[in-house]
Amino acid sequence: MTYRLRLWFLLLLTLVAAAAVAISSYRSASEVDEATRQMLDERVKSLKLISNIESILPHFTVCYYQFYATAFEPGARLDCNQLEQDLALNLKRLKQLLPNDARIDAIEMYFSQVADYGVDLSEALTRPFDWDRSRDILGMVAALDRSEISPRLKTLAADISTAAETSGMATREQVQSASRQVSLFAAAVILIGALVGVYVERFIRESAERKRLAEFPERNPDPVLTIDRSGVVLYQNPAFNALQSAMPDVDLLPSNIQAYCNGNVGAQDVEYTVNHRTLLATINPIMELDIAHVHIRDISERKQAEEKLIYIAEHDDLTGLRNRRRLLQDFQALKTQFPDGVTGLILFQPDRFQLITASSGPQVGDQVFLAVTQRLREALLRQTSQLVPYRMDGNQIGLLGAFADDMSMHDYVQNMLSNLRTAFEEPLTVNNADFYVSFSTGHAWTMTLTAEADHLLRNADAALRQASELTGGKDLLFVESMGRDISETVLLEAALRAALNNNELFMVYQPQCDAVNRKLTGFESLMRWSSPMLGEVSPARFIPIAEATGIIVRMGRWALQQSCQQAKQWFEAGHCDFQVGVNVSTRQLAEPDFTADVARVLGETGVDPALIKLEITESAIMQNVSEGIATLQALRDLGLTLALDDFGTGHASLTYLQQLPVQRLKIDQSFVRALPGSEPDVALVRTIIELGQRLGLRLIAEGVETEQQMDLLRSLGCEEIQGYLYARPVPAEAAAAYF
Repeated sequence: MTYRLRLWFLLLLTLVAAAAVAISSYRSASEVDEATRQMLDERVKSLKLISNIESILPHFTVCYYQFYATAFEPGARLDCNQLEQDLALNLKRLKQLLPNDARIDAIEMYFSQVADYGVDLSEALTRPFDWDRSRDILGMVAALDRSEISPRLKTLAADISTAAETSGMATREQVQSASRQVSLFAAAVILIGALVGVYVERFIRESAERKRLAEFPERNPDPVLTIDRSGVVLYQNPAFNALQSAMPDVDLLPSNIQAYCNGNVGAQDVEYTVNHRTLLATINPIMELDIAHVHIRDISERKQAEEKLIYIAEHDDLTGLRNRRRLLQDFQALKTQFPDGVTGLILFQPDRFQLITASSGPQVGDQVFLAVTQRLREALLRQTSQLVPYRMDGNQIGLLGAFADDMSMHDYVQNMLSNLRTAFEEPLTVNNADFYVSFSTGHAWTMTLTAEADHLLRNADAALRQASELTGGKDLLFVESMGRDISETVLLEAALRAALNNNELFMVYQPQCDAVNRKLTGFESLMRWSSPMLGEVSPARFIPIAEATGIIVRMGRWALQQSCQQAKQWFEAGHCDFQVGVNVSTRQLAEPDFTADVARVLGETGVDPALIKLEITESAIMQNVSEGIATLQALRDLGLTLALDDFGTGHASLTYLQQLPVQRLKIDQSFVRALPGSEPDVALVRTIIELGQRLGLRLIAEGVETEQQMDLLRSLGCEEIQGYLYARPVPAEAAAAYF
């Protein structure tokens, strides 16, 4: 019920109460008036008449005797006549007031006898006087019994007084009742007045709020409309008018907007394109009013940034080829499109390519590899290709395709490889230098319906590894005997498990600094493995195995414990204003007791949680978004700082970033490596930084290796950097020198 309806209701209630009190008061007044009238007109007069009669009663006998004694005097009879007239008049009036009272009849009968004796006495004392008869009459008057008359008069007077008193009490109660009603009504009026005051004050306040809200659409920089259920515009704000003026001949609303207005599903977002601009309309139907509010935003720049991020996440930044992530997606698509065929994967890798990099430098190596990719593409285009190239790990290129059966795939692959060999007989010219490149390939196939991407990749990689271990320039198809790679993985896993118990793992720390003054801000702790049997094992080899086998959970807890202990030691040594970043793997984050385990480590080491920063990759969170967000919030509640690592390499960055309870954002080194680069590369990094700033996140760029990259990132607003330009990963003793 609105305040206006409440006010009307209270006013109506007041009028009804006033009418009820008025009617009740009128009735009470009428009853009081009637009782007063009866009191004055009947009871008081009756009592006065009775008093008169009582006063007259004893005078009759005296009057008759005086008449007897003065009968010779003129007018001796007049006093008795006057008494008789007064008595008759009082009795007559009393009978009129109390017509049905038997006691009055008895009194009237008594005085009638007295009057008759008076008449007889008058006759007896008329000349000639009959004195004997006169004395007899006086005797009879004296003999009349007056004993019953006085009590009856007194009883009658008492009854009238009692009735008057009862009527007076009733009248007093009615007056008191009327007073109470008036008092209650006055209290009700005061209460209603207070309520009316409250409602009026709220109504004024809400009216001001509604006025303020009503001004919001007018001042909103985005177009805002109100439409009816048929799509007719009922209201449009100035921003919509401006947009309509810019595109006068274009319908700015979604084509099927009526369907959204008539649906009872709440607010909906509709994305559509108008004149090459991407618009997002939020439609909020209000069914009870048969209208819908529409809020339109131009998300063209955001959409382009999303598409750019998705492209970068799915493509190699050097060659422009699709990357391993995209291969896994396309593999699943092939299973749907060609369920009855076979899926083949060829891994292509230049032989001894590291010699080119070592002799000519990494930049020339990249240019040569780019030339290899271009020639590979040209060769595939000359042949009606059923294969799509992908940039895999390192210098590998994967070729994925679907075929009707294994024989057709075998024939196609042999023909294609022959053409590739011919194409690479000519040298590649880079920076006026010729490079002859040979290559090895390993390929595998599997039935599409039952295929698993990891299995196919593993088999093709096993074939490529064996081809490379030979003299090079070989093309090998995977056979079951090529299980050497799997065996090596098993051996490496066993060695890694032993390393945990034999203290072969150790931590190094890469310093991070402020982008403006290059003052130390913290470290990222990194795990290393020095095996007595295998030597220095690269994290690129043992981390994936640890992740795949689940050993990473134990390793991650150990790394967290070591990092916490080191952070506490530095803090107790007097160092402050730093944080130690610890990487969290996908498997760790998925553990149900991960938060509790982190809390135990913090308690065991006694480190201040503010010194620890957990770095979590976007892909780890995307495994299960809702559970990931809940886990992150629980970690943040422990007092830890959370950083989103490798930002931009996932698919849902912009969609879920605002929901993640993180405080830091690490720009992936794949974006930094392209800097200063072209304007699109700079614009992409600028977009990421601006996005992080709008969300209140502190940004750190990793992989910074040149002063140009440093200067550009600083000018774009990036607060911290990490990379070889500032420092390489070093042991804890050497890291302390950066304080």
